[in-house]
Amino acid sequence: MDFNEMNQSVGMLKLAGVSAEEGMKQSIRFELGDRVTTIGGQEVICTELSDETPGYECALFSDGAWRYNRPHDRGRCTGSAWDAPKNIVPIFPSSMAVVDEQSRS
Repeated sequence: MDFNEMNQSVGMLKLAGVSAEEGMKQSIRFELGDRVTTIGGQEVICTELSDETPGYECALFSDGAWRYNRPHDRGRCTGSAWDAPKNIVPIFPSSMAVVDEQSRS
């Protein structure tokens, strides 16, 4: 993750009102029943998983949106931009927790 991507992730966390700690909790694959927050601040629940096509693993959520369920773009709605409000708050490396804590000071 480069510096600009790191700043974008921190900005999206702040926009959604999610702490670095919450972001780290969302760092694994979605499971049925998971409750997560979108960038727009909406809480959604994972209702279905689709792992049939390697590279296109997805999860369906209570708002009707399919989101990728893979490490490099986990939570991004299929066919959406990285900063779309319906995307799940992005995950980031553990070093981001330090950046987020410092930016709140």
